[in-house]
Amino acid sequence: MEQAEVEVEEPEALSLLGLVRTLAAPATLPHLLGFLGLGSVFFLAVDRNAAAVASLYLGMALSYVLAAALVERPVVRASLVPSNGGLLRRTLAPLVLPVLLGGMLALGVSGLSSALLGERGPELLPLGLASLFIAWSVGQARSFRTAIVRWPTPDDVPRTRAGPGRTEHLRRLLGVAVLLHAVLVVQSAIAGTSILDPNVSLMDVLRTNAMLVVVLWGVLLGGEVLGRASRAACDHDASLSAMHRRWHILAVAFAGWHLATAARHVGGQGSQVVGMVEEVLLMTLTVLMAIWSMTSRSRGSELGLVRSSNALFWGLGFGYAYAGSVAMLSTVMRDVSGVLSFGHVVVAGSLLLLLRSTGQRLGAAHAHAMGVARQGEEVAARLAVRTEEHGPKGANTEPEAAEGVVLSAGTTGVVRPAPEPSITPVVDDDPIEVLD
Repeated sequence: MEQAEVEVEEPEALSLLGLVRTLAAPATLPHLLGFLGLGSVFFLAVDRNAAAVASLYLGMALSYVLAAALVERPVVRASLVPSNGGLLRRTLAPLVLPVLLGGMLALGVSGLSSALLGERGPELLPLGLASLFIAWSVGQARSFRTAIVRWPTPDDVPRTRAGPGRTEHLRRLLGVAVLLHAVLVVQSAIAGTSILDPNVSLMDVLRTNAMLVVVLWGVLLGGEVLGRASRAACDHDASLSAMHRRWHILAVAFAGWHLATAARHVGGQGSQVVGMVEEVLLMTLTVLMAIWSMTSRSRGSELGLVRSSNALFWGLGFGYAYAGSVAMLSTVMRDVSGVLSFGHVVVAGSLLLLLRSTGQRLGAAHAHAMGVARQGEEVAARLAVRTEEHGPKGANTEPEAAEGVVLSAGTTGVVRPAPEPSITPVVDDDPIEVLD
């Protein structure tokens, strides 16, 4: 049998900006509007029947997950993203299939919980959905790390050095200090003490928010202590160290922002409208980063779960689950601001804990990439030597049987074994994918 190499074209990676454009496309706007409308209705109905609303949240989440899996089929896509008809049809028709499917799945979830857990099964659904809020908060921290360490990623070229030096430490400390002071100024403005007011000075901001200043400087020092071993694992390579420094600065600043927001919620400071806008933006960031971390690991994974054609539907599935967790937890704790504060503290704590392990994993992933690169260079060198020894003409002087084709009976020719296959190692792991 004739041997042939078939090259499989890898799917094009979906960039972060490409993901944003996909989620905001006008053709899929009805689904976003439906999410806002249904989510608001569900949230208002939680107090009346929390079990039924929890089933609806889960049903809609599963509905959009199925839509993401099947949207590339022509029939399904024509229903979810219609291109014909008037404005009213193109606005309402896309919601019919997800809503009907979500309702049926909600009934299935409720029935399954009753079958497995008895009569109290549906009553336990709100508690189970509320418990996922912790997972979403931890996931927000992990997806944030995924985005930071991958964009942009350094070249897989070794840039060894003896040590980081004082300049490296100063750049890190200065970057963290500047961003944390920016967090202080912005959070103070949201709370009502804006430095833009001519009657307010920086000292007024520091004096009014003395406890917040202590918290932010505690975050800075905590980051230095928790990230010490992590930094040491990256100090041997300049590119790796620069990537880790970027992650450290932004992680500590983001943790400081979450703690400041939690403190503001507890103190009841600032406008509720501004607070809700902030929460919507953070929820959007959480969903966006979660999807992007699944977009073929931002470079093309074998699973290929998220692509430009189904990214929105994955996002809506995450969105319904996230919103359902917030709604259910608000009924358990009877305090939405307390729920949000708790979530911010969990995210901040997760970010600070991730400082301890990121450097070691980045170092191991970088060493893995360097080993793969060295093996590739060795194989390329061996192939070059073999080409020089035999020459391009010598390879064509043999009959076709020399290429591993078995000649038919009675045919004269030189038969020799096919050349040994290349030993180029097949590595499935993206060097940065090891982080997750």
